[in-house]
Amino acid sequence: METLVHADDPEEVLFTFYRLLKPGGVLVLHEYELKAITPLTDTMKRLGHMPGLRMAGSLETMLGNVGFVSFDLEDLYDRVLPLWRLLGVLAYVPYQLFRILGIQERFVNTMTAAESWFNRDKATYVSIRVEKPEH
Repeated sequence: METLVHADDPEEVLFTFYRLLKPGGVLVLHEYELKAITPLTDTMKRLGHMPGLRMAGSLETMLGNVGFVSFDLEDLYDRVLPLWRLLGVLAYVPYQLFRILGIQERFVNTMTAAESWFNRDKATYVSIRVEKPEH
């Protein structure tokens, strides 16, 4: 869950998963994906240490490049939106205060929670299931 978004080299992580799985093994990932890149999404990536956050569709390409097959993708956006809303509401006042004081770098989770809500239309959350081929 949310492994690749925090990885400096997501493709290397996928190669390791592939190597460790037995033939016919299944890998299930739950990851954020971007629908658009903006200065705010760049801030979110930086504050949340999410160098592996990619554009929607790129996860399937990386998994295919590694050798995984049988892609089953489910968009979970509607299911996570209430949590994003709650975190955004809770973080809003501290977010504004930390920005005014210039101390946002010290409060990464608060800043990321607010940025996630502000950018909710620019990201999605997916579950993807893939298999390592039998041969």
